[in-house]
Parts: sequence; C-alpha cells; structure tokens
Amino acid sequence: MSSVSILHFPPSTDSPRRARHDVVELLHRSGVGGIDDIAALLTSELVTNSVLHAGTPVAVRCEIDEDRVRVAVSDDNPAGLQPGPLEEMAEHGRGVQIVSALADAWGTDVAEDDGKSVWFELAVRGSGPGPGR
Repeated sequence: MSSVSILHFPPSTDSPRRARHDVVELLHRSGVGGIDDIAALLTSELVTNSVLHAGTPVAVRCEIDEDRVRVAVSDDNPAGLQPGPLEEMAEHGRGVQIVSALADAWGTDVAEDDGKSVWFELAVRGSGPGPGR
C-alpha cells in the first residue's frame, strides 16, 4: 500500500474545510484508520495558515504508505513560518503549536523564490508509537 495524491485549492476561506474532507477521504480509500481526526485537524491548520498568510493557491500532497502518512501543504510565498508571541485570548496563532504537539514529525521546506511547504507525518496506527496512540 503506497499512494501519493496532490490536491489543489484556491486561497479561499473554504479551502481548509475542503482540504480536511479530501485528506480524510484519501485515508479511508487507502484503508488507513485511527488517525483521520488528527490528520484532518493538522491539514486544516496548515491550509488555514497558507490561506491567511500567503494568500496564494495551495497544494496539498498526501503520501500514504504502510507505516506513515505524510501531508505537505505548499503555497507560493517563500517566507517561512514566523510564529509570534501568543496572547491568551487570541483567535489565531496556535496552528504550528498544534501541529508540533500532535504530529510524529513535522517541518518546513523553503524553495528559493518558489514558495514553501510545511509538512507533518503521522504513524499509521499499529506501526509505532505516536502522540495519543
């Protein structure tokens, strides 16, 4: 079992919901269970960041294999992540912290003048330790 899908979304406030739904659908079609809620949340957080901060079209690459799922969210803004200080009642600013807390691995790849990709990996249930598993 190994598959790669690339999904494209406009810089729209509806894109996080659509991306979340599409990634969960890919997981279900691949027979991967037990991580769909976390994958949906993390996908939504990263797509939201791209829509809010890059304002460019977003590509979501979902790679599913036997022991892990890797989701990479790319946009055309080469500026890396710049988390700022959090205010207790702020409505925004926690996405990267959520990804860091729940993903088994995550990171950012910046392409010179071509944008960036922020990715996370989750272990497929039963294939190894991970947060909440």
